[in-house]
Amino acid sequence: MWSTYHAVRTSKRYHEMWTSLLKHISAPSSPILCQHLGDTMFEDLIALHYPKSDSCSVTSKALTLEEMYGLRYAAGYIVRAMKKKIQKSTHPLKSDIQLCIFDLLDEGCEDEDGSQNWVHAIDRGGLTRVNNITYEVFVAMEIKLRKHISSFIPPNVETITAAIFENEDVKSCWCVVSSDWDTSSAMALLRMIINEWVKIRGFSLASAWVEKYKVAQKLTTQKSKGVRKQLISKPAEARAKKPTDTIHHDGEDA
Repeated sequence: MWSTYHAVRTSKRYHEMWTSLLKHISAPSSPILCQHLGDTMFEDLIALHYPKSDSCSVTSKALTLEEMYGLRYAAGYIVRAMKKKIQKSTHPLKSDIQLCIFDLLDEGCEDEDGSQNWVHAIDRGGLTRVNNITYEVFVAMEIKLRKHISSFIPPNVETITAAIFENEDVKSCWCVVSSDWDTSSAMALLRMIINEWVKIRGFSLASAWVEKYKVAQKLTTQKSKGVRKQLISKPAEARAKKPTDTIHHDGEDA
């Protein structure tokens, strides 16, 4: 969107239109004035068609307080990982994505669930802290991820990643985060964040499916007995018999 607008305002036709208008009202021609008027009109149109909100509709009530704390901490870890990853990459949108990452960082705003205060309390100077709306993006991703974990059909990584990327709550929150970004950069960064999040959550995802398998098979670690316990539980007559002494009776040969 911004690239298209830049192409329009630098075009010959755009300048001819403004020159003609200024000449018609007997105003001096000024390239700076033309750019200012064009920028003002475009920003007003953006605000009209894409109103910016400070939050999205995702609620974190599905998470416990401890999970909210952990999620806020993990969100900062992911953003920090993305920052390092993009610095070493040769991505064609590298410069734009680096600027986008700065918009994800904490601006000192208060949160509703106390997770921001918790991260501030444990921070000794090395943690990356995300702002509230970025945190809500991670809440939306986590809720969507849990819906896949709760189903009985094991999804693969690509299926989960695609489902999170297309989730309406995730897109809604991300639109608020990236309202001032280039669309290509915003989508590229979102995919990178989702891929990294699914990769990290994959460990607990695998554990969840192992537990589901045990429940389905009615097997648990506690119920499975070792070899020694199985031998002890067997009837005495089933065990290996001890050798007995030979008994000699009168009148019989030894």
